[in-house]
Amino acid sequence: MNRGHRGWVACFAARGGVVTPIASSCLVAALAVPACRSNGWQAAPSMLAPPRDVAAALGEPLRPEADGIDPSAIPLFDPPSHVRACCQLGMDLHLKAGDVQIPGYQRGNVTQVGDLGHHVYDGGLFPVYEDSRGTGVEQNGIVYTCRGGFADTAHIRDYADWTFFLGLRLSRSLPEGTTVVLPGDGAIRRIVVRALPWALVADRGRFAVAATLAQWLAFRIAIWHEIATWFGWESFRGFPEKHSAFSPEDMYSNALGIKLGAALVARTPPRTREDYETHVDAWIAAILERLGPVPREDGRAAMSAVDGLWWDSRKVLPDNCITLRRNISIGPEQLPWTLGDALSDSQLPPGVRAECKGSRGPLPLRIPESIGEVRIASVASLELDLDDWSEQAGFPFPRPPSRSLTSADFPALAEAARAGMQRALGDDCDHPGKVEMP
Repeated sequence: MNRGHRGWVACFAARGGVVTPIASSCLVAALAVPACRSNGWQAAPSMLAPPRDVAAALGEPLRPEADGIDPSAIPLFDPPSHVRACCQLGMDLHLKAGDVQIPGYQRGNVTQVGDLGHHVYDGGLFPVYEDSRGTGVEQNGIVYTCRGGFADTAHIRDYADWTFFLGLRLSRSLPEGTTVVLPGDGAIRRIVVRALPWALVADRGRFAVAATLAQWLAFRIAIWHEIATWFGWESFRGFPEKHSAFSPEDMYSNALGIKLGAALVARTPPRTREDYETHVDAWIAAILERLGPVPREDGRAAMSAVDGLWWDSRKVLPDNCITLRRNISIGPEQLPWTLGDALSDSQLPPGVRAECKGSRGPLPLRIPESIGEVRIASVASLELDLDDWSEQAGFPFPRPPSRSLTSADFPALAEAARAGMQRALGDDCDHPGKVEMP
């Protein structure tokens, strides 16, 4: 008797030899077993024995044509060319043009998970989508999280887009080098990547290597944006952005977006813009949930708790002094500023204290600096040729009269920015501070 028949007999005998409806279903299932075993789905050989694993087992690297990927088939996205004009640290903010406050303008700014709308690749100032999801807009704002402090969803989206774009572009060129020219942020920017050993790419995977390079490069793009806006670059002419440069939540939010974009590249990336945007929706929600988001009203209480310490509600945009503290960390490990860095436990808003009770503490994010034994700085760089604004703004060129920079210049430029911030905002402006109990 074959295995399927034995199974049916056991099922039949258990019910006293009477074929009940349950026994009948057992009969159908049991009789189906031999067919499933002999004629079921079969995995493709490339799934059961991936070329990369076969090469590794035999102790030799894959040849370029043997990784099973046609680089020309990897989708191409246009580089991001817009900045999402959100979100200044603070809430219920007002705006003035010149010396005149704009009547009727007030931005609440604090939001919560579930109210973020849908992602739009390179959404910019007016991120409207119209596709199978319907028609709508991104709803960006600041979410307070127990482990990540204030998370700026516009920054998360911006750098998810940048990292995904770079990851796709680099995936097409590996292991060969490439140069990607990017106008914007007050300069002609060039992403330069030199050739990598094919064995490194074969061992780790094309998309994984591209995702690691993209993280490192997108982080440099983010650093440059903060430096440029402090020294006078304006994304929107006539609206200075010095007030938001190196805001306490900026670089950590950028790192969150970079990690998100890299995760979507590291395995087989989404192939269409709509598919990518749908993935980002899910990932933003999942990342924020992992960080322990609080409801909107508790987020507003959190923002109010650092009014006068991290930001000043008496100021009107674009007053530089609306942001009182600046996080000028540009190292590979990004640590968030949380309320616990500035307030004692008894000073925390009750809702935040309750929501964050038992939290595992701030979550550091690390931007990779190497791939195996290869230091990324030895094979990749961001090069810039600055526009005319830099001379008018008195930019501190490291090698005058040249207006050319590389990412290797960023630490010195960040220190120059720090010195300027300390002159304008006080010597303690570059750390979260601690409010003393009366």
